[in-house]
Amino acid sequence: MDGADSQGSAFNKGDGFMAVFLTVGAFAGIIVGLRCNVFVLIPVITVAITAITLNDIATHQNIKVMVVTILATGVLLQIGYLGGRFLKVVAESYVAETMGMGHRSSGSQLT
Repeated sequence: MDGADSQGSAFNKGDGFMAVFLTVGAFAGIIVGLRCNVFVLIPVITVAITAITLNDIATHQNIKVMVVTILATGVLLQIGYLGGRFLKVVAESYVAETMGMGHRSSGSQLT
């Protein structure tokens, strides 16, 4: 039973930091997706890896926790980016449709 407890405790120690990095990673991905092109993801992921590594070294986290946090944050940044791009496309099409309907109705009244 001690073996199972020592393996599980490695992940429990870093759960708080991991949750913060995953949440921030997802929201950062959405913001990048709304504002920037795909090439911005490379420096954003590099900054995230650096921040996670420095944090985990400073707080003496287990290497397994660090690797899982880096991988999961990178994945969530990419998923967030795709979600942000989807939101941007939907918002742009809604605005274009709304603006287009206003012009069509005024144009149809003139003819």
